[in-house]
Amino acid sequence: VEGLEANTVYYAYVQSVCNDYTKGAWSDPIMFTTACLPAPTDSIFDFEKADKHNLTYNIPSCFVVGHDALEYNAETSRYFPHLIKNVSTSKETRIYARSGEYAMCLERYDNNAGGYIALPLIDADIQACQVKFWMRPIFASGSGVVANNYTGATYSREVTVGTMTDPNDPTTFTALATIEYSHDNSYFSTNNSIYRDPNNLNYWEEVTVSLKNAVGNYIAIKNTSSDGLANNVMYIDD
Repeated sequence: VEGLEANTVYYAYVQSVCNDYTKGAWSDPIMFTTACLPAPTDSIFDFEKADKHNLTYNIPSCFVVGHDALEYNAETSRYFPHLIKNVSTSKETRIYARSGEYAMCLERYDNNAGGYIALPLIDADIQACQVKFWMRPIFASGSGVVANNYTGATYSREVTVGTMTDPNDPTTFTALATIEYSHDNSYFSTNNSIYRDPNNLNYWEEVTVSLKNAVGNYIAIKNTSSDGLANNVMYIDD
């Protein structure tokens, strides 16, 4: 079948044709999804609905989530990276995203490090590229900042950027850089408004990582624990 769009769900039907006059009944529909196209090197992922969200894993389509030690199910899904949407009601306001409505959340508790999200295949000389994104371990609530899951000494503030040859095989992850958020949890106990950020960035920090030592053409961000702390929550956007 030609002329199909990439990353699109289709339904196919089959009918037997015995001769010019005799045909069988149509089959039940067969659902399939076409493969994703490689992402260009200048791609920007903001995690909004234009990225076609995969509702099964709560991630953008063409992304892959995995974990070093856990299988994905209803109980473990929180330890895998997932989309999180801003909340705005008459009773509650929570802003997770740097832009738009959605951010990517990497969270772990009780030493369940190892959840990762892999970006779509980059069909280029990836070692000549770099990846940039924004991160912060807090969300804005009302007029201030809530140090969500970031209020105790057991909470880390890092992610590790790497590449993979197979996003479905966690053993192919090659770490390139571990990035630590610059402020520790004591900072927000006295600076509890996003408008107090001296850089006027609402405490988002931009990260740039060179891919010159990449192994594989899938960029991945992993929830790690190089400091040995049990818990970690980080929001990623743009």
